[in-house]
Amino acid sequence: MASAAIPATSLAPWSDLLPELLGRVTAQLTFPADLARFRAVCRAWRSAARHNVRQLPWIVFPDGSFYTFGDDGAFFDRIPGLPGENVTCLGAGADGWLALDCTDDVFRRTPREDKCVDKLHYIFLDPRSDVMHRHAYLLYNPFSGETGPLPELDSIVGDVAETFEIHKVLMRSSSSLDDDLVVVTTNNWNYNVILCRPGKGRSCVPDYLRVFDVVFHGDMLYGITPEEELFAIDLAEDEKGRPSVTKFRRVIRQPLAEGEEDRWSWIYDDSDDDANISDDGGL
Repeated sequence: MASAAIPATSLAPWSDLLPELLGRVTAQLTFPADLARFRAVCRAWRSAARHNVRQLPWIVFPDGSFYTFGDDGAFFDRIPGLPGENVTCLGAGADGWLALDCTDDVFRRTPREDKCVDKLHYIFLDPRSDVMHRHAYLLYNPFSGETGPLPELDSIVGDVAETFEIHKVLMRSSSSLDDDLVVVTTNNWNYNVILCRPGKGRSCVPDYLRVFDVVFHGDMLYGITPEEELFAIDLAEDEKGRPSVTKFRRVIRQPLAEGEEDRWSWIYDDSDDDANISDDGGL
């Protein structure tokens, strides 16, 4: 026996959806075009979109210029209030913080097209390994205007060649900048991952791990190697508040070819017994 159809008059209209539910929907609309279609449905949905505006990201370029998205997106020559003229933007940390490099080294903040010396043969200038520059690093929040120097970073990579690069800057995002942990990855294998606590001190992830990229997951730092092996790195601080690596373990191990030796066989893996962990990550 066929079930009776529900009368159309008994169905609530889409415009009567609860504002809380509409807010959850708009939170998932990451593209401006999708949000525009959502607003066009009815007045209730347009109102929900207006009250649940998602902050779209900026694209910030090394020279301090930036681009905003959205219907009113535009290009701006310089971030308002950016401290100093000789500033290179290295990347974003967390909660609106930007990592800045105050230096007379203009190579990193010069657009690639301006480094072309022969457009016919596509020849570009390269950074020079024999030319040194002085650098002073700091954190800057363009929304609050707050700045925080990073002398701990200056002390280790404050005088480097043009070939030196900072690839990434991460912040663990605590409630206070003084209590935060800043992690910097570089292209120098002697200090490929630097840990800084502003005003407290700095340390490095052991270079023999050959970690070149990192990410925070909670309070744990994870790093990946060129062999695509993943390490979990436990962080702590000493009695003076300086960051330190207490131990590490291999979370993902790549399969070995027949006859190939595991260069990390001495390191604790997730599949091993927890009792075998030592403070330096070894067995």
